[in-house]
Amino acid sequence: MEPEEGTGGFIEARLVKIFDELDEECEGGEGDEASLTEEERAENLLAAERDLLRRHMGLPRKAGDPAPRPPRNIAGFFIERAAREARCKLPTCWKPIPPGDYRLALAPGMDLEDWNRGQLGSVDYYHIRCFEEIADFSESAFLDRVYPVTRNTYNLRVLKGTGILDGKYLLDAGAESLVTAWSISRDRLIDDRDGVHREIDQTSKDFADLVLKAGTPGFKLPEPEGMMPQELWYRANHLAPVENDGPDDTEPWSLHEEYLDDSPESLDNKHDLSEMLELWSIHRRILHSEDGTPEMQVLVHKLRDQLGPKGLRAIERMSTVLMPDMQAIRFGALAGAS
Repeated sequence: MEPEEGTGGFIEARLVKIFDELDEECEGGEGDEASLTEEERAENLLAAERDLLRRHMGLPRKAGDPAPRPPRNIAGFFIERAAREARCKLPTCWKPIPPGDYRLALAPGMDLEDWNRGQLGSVDYYHIRCFEEIADFSESAFLDRVYPVTRNTYNLRVLKGTGILDGKYLLDAGAESLVTAWSISRDRLIDDRDGVHREIDQTSKDFADLVLKAGTPGFKLPEPEGMMPQELWYRANHLAPVENDGPDDTEPWSLHEEYLDDSPESLDNKHDLSEMLELWSIHRRILHSEDGTPEMQVLVHKLRDQLGPKGLRAIERMSTVLMPDMQAIRFGALAGAS
């Protein structure tokens, strides 16, 4: 069962635990909080949180250190929409996460009493930008745990089907496509940087092609093994990142080219993921705004000119939330109640 969102109390307890550890590690009184500047205090808090997260994931604190006891449950980093206002778990952040905003849910959450063992069903909420302060997504160990919350993954997040019937938590199609493409692109960049060559099976190749190329004029639609017809249709239509005016279009519009930085330098930008989703969210809000003020109308006209007709069509198409099989959810709920 999920903890109630927006409740206080955990920040103070987390601070006590963190400063206890800092005091143990510091010598000669250097850890005395009174002697630290505000910036040093914040950095110490973030450094301690990074250590806690690595321990929570079962990773050594740094290369060469012994690994901690393996966690009972593997933690995942779930990119989702906030169903209600929630408190950000980062100790240096005091801003709430508004409902409807993209956020990161760490599930299971980090338990204060035993940081190696997250309780299944527990969850910690973060602004994505805040979580990027403690998680290094230029490392495969972190990147491999990123999941967009969609019709296919809500069970991994331990969300009950009946709780998402109104579309809460699930990403819109554009955000789903961007997060998935970002994961694929960054995975390749990490391998290139580290000189790693991996054999990729045909099903994975077909899936990556669907995610990255669907909608491209002349693109032959692959059919990944095991993919249901309905999911293939979603990938070829609502989730297609490329918008075109027909098979002879030589200048199609690409969602990924507009919002995703897939250059090698992007690995050095720790806020790459949040910046991508923030820009996508801002554009959608401007285009769908009911604000009739002259200032907003200027923004709307500038953005419409920037995106062009194909970009506007794509954003409208990809603003929808793709729902899971409602009949299967209802059947599962009834079966569980019997």
